[in-house]
Amino acid sequence: MLTVAPPHWSDEERALMTVGRWWSNWTRTRSMLAVVAALHLLGAFTLAFAPAEQLVNVGTQPAFDLMPRPVWAVLFLLGGLCSLALLHRFTGVRQVATWLVAVPAQTMWAGSTVLAVLHGGGSAMALVFLPPVVAFTALTAVVVALDYASGKR
Repeated sequence: MLTVAPPHWSDEERALMTVGRWWSNWTRTRSMLAVVAALHLLGAFTLAFAPAEQLVNVGTQPAFDLMPRPVWAVLFLLGGLCSLALLHRFTGVRQVATWLVAVPAQTMWAGSTVLAVLHGGGSAMALVFLPPVVAFTALTAVVVALDYASGKR
């Protein structure tokens, strides 16, 4: 009789099973993509709400010469939202949209830091950290593409 009748689960047990199913679908690829999304959303928030004197300096001036703060904030917000959409479901279109927004935005900021340091200004620590962030995002793009192409997602 126990093998025929469905179990009588409490609400807590059903909730636990739902979380368990969700957690079993979480992969390293999704973790990497979540980091990219978080970086972009935090960057958008910072660009939108931080005081100008904390943002505009020798290291960031080339980026702000290219586009004003509100445009950068929207670009980073788009990168974060595209990353979240891709996190929700892997598709080819979502991948193209995400990486066409996220990688160039990060590359410009890393490049801005490189230019500033080469010209005697800027932050050497930013030069140490920003290029690896771009490399991590590029690696995430490759891993997501490979998962998508292999049929894992």
